[in-house]
Amino acid sequence: MRAVLCITDPGASDEQKQQLARDLVRTLSRETDIIAALPEPALAESGSRGDPVTLGTIVLTFLTGGSAAALIKVLESYFQRKSSLQVELKKPDGRALAIHAENVTADQIEKTAKLARQFFQE
Repeated sequence: MRAVLCITDPGASDEQKQQLARDLVRTLSRETDIIAALPEPALAESGSRGDPVTLGTIVLTFLTGGSAAALIKVLESYFQRKSSLQVELKKPDGRALAIHAENVTADQIEKTAKLARQFFQE
């Protein structure tokens, strides 16, 4: 299964948003069985950070059924570091799931993980 993850931080510069996306790609690749990659920008110039449409965007390929839970655990660690982060997951059929830092408080983690599992199973 494939999905697109868009991570944003309203107070961050474009460079910071793209660095956040690169860090998340590395973390997901290292700690989960999700294949994560930054989208290839069309006609990118050497040294460019990406166009505004692709900043903070990550293409995900889920290899197992447990990938959704693993994704939420990784995102939890990012949200704990920066409470203003927002994530939107989009499936190829157009459905989307938004997760904000407020959704991953200690008592909301299981509920958010359950929503993510349901989102990816449908």
